[in-house]
Amino acid sequence: MKATALKLPLAERGCAESQPQRDEYGRCCGWSATQPRSDFLPSDQSIVPSALSPELAALDQSLRHQLWRCELTLLGAILVALNLPLFAGEFSSRFIYHPVPLAAGEWWRVLTHPFVHVSAYHLVLDAAAFFLAYTELRHWPARDRGALLLTAALGGLFAAVMASPLVATHGLCGLSGVAHGLMAVVGLESMQRGNDRLIRWCGALCLLGVTGKGLWELATGDVLFASLHPGPLGTPIAACHAGGILGALGVWLWRAVSARKPFARARPAV
Repeated sequence: MKATALKLPLAERGCAESQPQRDEYGRCCGWSATQPRSDFLPSDQSIVPSALSPELAALDQSLRHQLWRCELTLLGAILVALNLPLFAGEFSSRFIYHPVPLAAGEWWRVLTHPFVHVSAYHLVLDAAAFFLAYTELRHWPARDRGALLLTAALGGLFAAVMASPLVATHGLCGLSGVAHGLMAVVGLESMQRGNDRLIRWCGALCLLGVTGKGLWELATGDVLFASLHPGPLGTPIAACHAGGILGALGVWLWRAVSARKPFARARPAV
């Protein structure tokens, strides 16, 4: 009997092992010992054992959460830093957009002007609308959120410069154009990703309301409900809102088109 057992093929001797031993070995390696060989690796060719996946997923989620908090903190710090004169009851035009200092080489005004505000009321109003909309785009990659902010700000600036001569004399500042663009994108995202009909309808109303307001202001040159504000807003440039909406919708459309291209699919891990 011993001689016969020693001559058994290797595969048959493996099958002669007890099932509990094979299952225990499989649990230690992160896969089932009874699973076919072709199923040892997942479909995306990941080489991470399945037993470690929950820990790695939790680490990835924690890292993303910390980066998101840092991003919000950075945006808040920029808002506070560029509006410090308001806490002393003054307004500084040092970082607003103005063509004269821009022509003299102060190019950074193109990037800083959305964060500057003319009064504390103006700051609170714009910041509240901005952050309420921005936090709804947490599922976007940070790169896409950055592109959205930049494009909405530049779109609002371009529209204001082209539509109003007041920019050449008064300059331009404020987050309202960017906030309008973010709210339009949030409406589209709610329509696309909403889990129930109510969310999709709210998204549609948000999109129609914001875009309708922007188009009406662009056509008339007047900011809607401007006379109802209890605090100073400077000299509102109505075209800035429409420009921010168009710039933000351009980024959303770019993302939608890119997601449908074959080369936009995620590459498998090696």
